[in-house]
Amino acid sequence: MRLKHKWGTSAAVAGVGRALRCAPDHVVLEAGYENEDEAHALVALRGGAPLLLVPSTAAAAERGAFALTLYSDAPLELRTLPPAHCACARGAWRGGGGSHLEAGWGANPQYALRLRGGGAGGDDGEPLMLRLLLARPEREWAPALKRSVVDAMAGVYIFRADRGDGRLALGEKDAAPLVHETPFSPLCELTCALRLPLAESEQLVVMPATWGAAQCGPFELAAYGDRPFELVEM
Repeated sequence: MRLKHKWGTSAAVAGVGRALRCAPDHVVLEAGYENEDEAHALVALRGGAPLLLVPSTAAAAERGAFALTLYSDAPLELRTLPPAHCACARGAWRGGGGSHLEAGWGANPQYALRLRGGGAGGDDGEPLMLRLLLARPEREWAPALKRSVVDAMAGVYIFRADRGDGRLALGEKDAAPLVHETPFSPLCELTCALRLPLAESEQLVVMPATWGAAQCGPFELAAYGDRPFELVEM
């Protein structure tokens, strides 16, 4: 199990949201993975920002019930966060691309985000809540950022398209079906949170991009939504 610093926002528990990835500097404590029956930990906590407690198994796709018990010499509150609908994709820029100021910006990697299981619009007609994280490994991007911090900045474009369409052939930005554009940042992690309607006949096209063209390097794209969805590279 892991204890993590507060990350993100959620309407269900004010100020706390699910973590999309486990960054080493976010982990307060990791314990267990040595006994099949139980895991335990002793940690000194301070008041203030809440923490995320993540019971987990050493291997993926394990099933089973568990009981979580906390003992403290001060009052505690433990709440369960809403069920997660998460997806993650790994990709890379291999030259070309760039921002909308570059002629070849449509050559950036593109990912289709589609709702599954009749989740379009939700039973109550509420729009989709979507949170995206674009992360780049700092060590591998350090040389590019040193050469040109502006050209190596990264951001995300989000477009609306008909479900099942292929890659978008992008020309002028004003003519593109753009839904949202994040600010470009030299940081190796950036996030955005959106609420928007999405019909079953539609899909979102998520396109990570660097500011300058001809930038090369890996990235990880993670998404969290309040309804089931899939994230597929196009």
